[in-house]
Amino acid sequence: MQLCYRGIRYEAKPVTLPTIETEAQGRFMGSAYTVRQSAVNLEIADKSGLVYRGISDTEEIKGRFLGRSYSRPRIFIATV
Repeated sequence: MQLCYRGIRYEAKPVTLPTIETEAQGRFMGSAYTVRQSAVNLEIADKSGLVYRGISDTEEIKGRFLGRSYSRPRIFIATV
């Protein structure tokens, strides 16, 4: 499918996974549907070594605020 974003054209390549039906039923805007789940076990990606705004998740942070110095050995980057 040919798409365009801010004047740049690109080809969309949708990803499809095999699914299986479950016993769960749902309703959305008056229409009933059967909930499907992935038939493939998806692995959780390794998220170590991430960098957020120039700070890595393993880097030691040092700084001064109101005349006091502080040091934080690690920061926690929450990813979803």
